[in-house]
Amino acid sequence: MASAGKRVVLVDGDLRKPSLHQIFGLENKVGLTSALLSGNGARSCIQPSGFDSLSVLTSGPLPPNPSELLSSSRMRDLMEAMRREADAVIMDSPPALVVTDATLLAALADGTVLVAEAGRTRSAALRQAVDGLSRATDRLLGVVLNKAGRRAAPAYRHYYHADDTARKRKSSRARTASSRQEPVGAEERAA
Repeated sequence: MASAGKRVVLVDGDLRKPSLHQIFGLENKVGLTSALLSGNGARSCIQPSGFDSLSVLTSGPLPPNPSELLSSSRMRDLMEAMRREADAVIMDSPPALVVTDATLLAALADGTVLVAEAGRTRSAALRQAVDGLSRATDRLLGVVLNKAGRRAAPAYRHYYHADDTARKRKSSRARTASSRQEPVGAEERAA
């Protein structure tokens, strides 16, 4: 979205084990918790990401009561303020089954995407997370399978490469057939 010129704010809503500040190489002295506790809003806490049109609101200092902060009226007000100033606000949350924070954030969001890790997320846990988020919001948009390598989905590899393979075979057959044909006018010379 940011690459398309939309103003995007990426929010680290994981107030227990935040990571966005590390991913973007940013300070985490102020952030979401600072904006919520000070009441001054997010504007002074948002940092540039280094990418055009993408800003980051890190978690800020870890609070003793993350769930209370995320379910507060200040959090709802902060989300509304960010929506007015950005084209998209994307929140990262802690795992959906570990704490209630993801469910609290989903209730504030216009849409929720659940991320599952290939080879690690069990199908029963995924179903449980979908059920829990579906109870919190009717805006569960779907699931993204993360860290799926080429070996994880050979059927899809065939799907994406089938056209290329067929084209190469057809081209190869055409070259082979043309090399077997006699040059034009060969029968005329033999006569």
